[in-house]
Amino acid sequence: ESLVQLTLTPFRAADAAKPPAEPSEPVLDPGHTNAPPASELLSVIERAALPARPFVMHYGKEGPARLLSHLNVMQLMERAMIRSEFPLRFTEGFNPHPKFATSPAIPLGMSSRSEYIQFELQGQLPENAVARMNACLIEGLVVQSIVPFEAKGQWTITQPLQATYKASIENDQINGDAGAISELMGRVNDLINHLGDHYKGNDFYCSSKDHERIVDLWVEGDQPPRLGFTVSVNQNGALLKPKDFLEQVLQCPPDLAKKFLVVKETVTFQ
Repeated sequence: ESLVQLTLTPFRAADAAKPPAEPSEPVLDPGHTNAPPASELLSVIERAALPARPFVMHYGKEGPARLLSHLNVMQLMERAMIRSEFPLRFTEGFNPHPKFATSPAIPLGMSSRSEYIQFELQGQLPENAVARMNACLIEGLVVQSIVPFEAKGQWTITQPLQATYKASIENDQINGDAGAISELMGRVNDLINHLGDHYKGNDFYCSSKDHERIVDLWVEGDQPPRLGFTVSVNQNGALLKPKDFLEQVLQCPPDLAKKFLVVKETVTFQ
């Protein structure tokens, strides 16, 4: 076994008589110039005692931002709010985070012009809040408005009643699907006629079990196909998904449904 020899510096009385060395950095004390003034500390305490005020932010998610997950978007929004000096209300505990409530997450890759975040501020909304947020966000995430919200104790942003979508296919994506698209547009026109009869009080016929969740359907173009549709919630409060509308209601082949670019246009909460 190898032995390690430790050599201790002998103690000398002369070293003990020397004054202690000056620290490399000054030690902060209440009188130090780098310490926050008492007025600022007081303002933080006072702000924490202020009642929380709910707000709703309306934003869009398009372009490259549509490839971000819902969690990624929430992280970007939180950082942008902090950089924009929003006096956010945070949760309590060992891992505090802003108290957010959001509209239901959309599928990865889908664009949307109607996304919402409900949050609370303990103080005033900063001036030019929308411009500040947009200056901190990436391309494709655009804040449209920030308004006060009367929550009445419920997070209603998470429970939309209706949503309107637009779906289209680019010309270069059609390839050999012309026949399937023609059949799809035929079913679309039939369903539009059935909806018209339903609005007139006649019986509504649809082969899908979700026919009661179809509010409206229209065609904006045939070549290439551009559709618009509005769907509502079921008895459990769940919205009909665009993918299910295309595949189950319109009986669109799954491979063709994947080629549709879907954009969420509007949502209704009341």
